[in-house]
Amino acid sequence: HEMGIDVKNVMVIGDGENDYEMIKLAGLGVAVSNAHPKTKAAADAVVSSNNEHGVAEAVEKYALPKEEKPAKAETPAKDTASTSEAKASESEEKEDEGGA
Repeated sequence: HEMGIDVKNVMVIGDGENDYEMIKLAGLGVAVSNAHPKTKAAADAVVSSNNEHGVAEAVEKYALPKEEKPAKAETPAKDTASTSEAKASESEEKEDEGGA
């Protein structure tokens, strides 16, 4: 409360029994999968273990803004084979002209 932030607007991540109260009080209490059973039971969400990047998972899933998916392109994808052939042909033409 010192900073004027309501604890209901806070996400916390914990694993130990000492994190139990913190997880209960926070707006979103997250425990890693290898957390103390009491702490996991109090959590709103459980993510991968700390050894499997559980903290990063929680931040990505709950704290970062969701990325908007780009709209599908209306034009078909380029044919990479013909694009490669065109580049090779251009390269050969430059060599014939004395370019690099």
